[in-house]
Amino acid sequence: SENRLGGIDLISLDRSLTHKDVNSNKKIHIYHIRETPEGIQRLPRLVVYVIKVIWQSFMLLLTLLLVKKPMYLLVQLITFLIILTKAVILYDRPASLFKRTDLLTQHKLFCKLAKDYDVFRNELDRTKGATTFTLPLPDGTTIQCTQRPALVMSSTSWTKDEDFSLLLEALEKYDEDRVDDNTDLPDVVCVITGSADIGVCLHKSSSGLDLPMKVVDMFGCGLPVCAVHFNCLDELVKHEHNGLIFRTSEELALQLQDLLRGFPNDCKKLDNFRANIKDFQMVRWDNSWKQTVLPLLD
Repeated sequence: SENRLGGIDLISLDRSLTHKDVNSNKKIHIYHIRETPEGIQRLPRLVVYVIKVIWQSFMLLLTLLLVKKPMYLLVQLITFLIILTKAVILYDRPASLFKRTDLLTQHKLFCKLAKDYDVFRNELDRTKGATTFTLPLPDGTTIQCTQRPALVMSSTSWTKDEDFSLLLEALEKYDEDRVDDNTDLPDVVCVITGSADIGVCLHKSSSGLDLPMKVVDMFGCGLPVCAVHFNCLDELVKHEHNGLIFRTSEELALQLQDLLRGFPNDCKKLDNFRANIKDFQMVRWDNSWKQTVLPLLD
């Protein structure tokens, strides 16, 4: 697409971080919109929302008057783009850099974490360099420990749209059921961002229209997801196909038990989800752009 566009004017908020490739591209000129004054945060929430809408609309209009009239206007609206009066939906897709981490890289990460966190240290296996999850072999390769716990990962943007009490309560119930039932459920280690076996998304869309990018990235890494329900989520997470959708902490606890029973060698549902996610991984951001938007620019 770079060869077909003479130049791009990019308008973003002051605090928005742009990728280094965007910053270094000579064809892209970035205009920053000033944030709303910090003092308004002391006002009632509804008043803050109204002021933010008016402020950002005014600043956007003012900035648009300063830039050269474009041939095409792309507007980010929730999770898709609108191009002039002809609307097309461009869903977020994972960039090519999102992929399942190889075992050696995982092992290096676990070794680094083991220096500060006991849960990553392998106290049972005295093999030099062993972690709770990985084991280095004499020939230089790395394997996963057969009796390792399951690693559950949840990323967060630390906003009010996420309720971590759902995850904490689910983990408590999982632990109680694992002890009481004496089942073949594994121990669980839960981390915030990392290389894992299951992803948990706690994002509750305030608008009910935006799809969580954290799930897109997890799918890009081949990670099945348990996600809290909201109206349009099924456009991304297909229940019982590439993940599971829950509404309560009790449902999440049962889903974790269902997915992890027989872990790590006999988790058929988890393996099926991983296989189904491969279809999602086939289309990356570049492919989606070329298939959806680029034909409109010809």
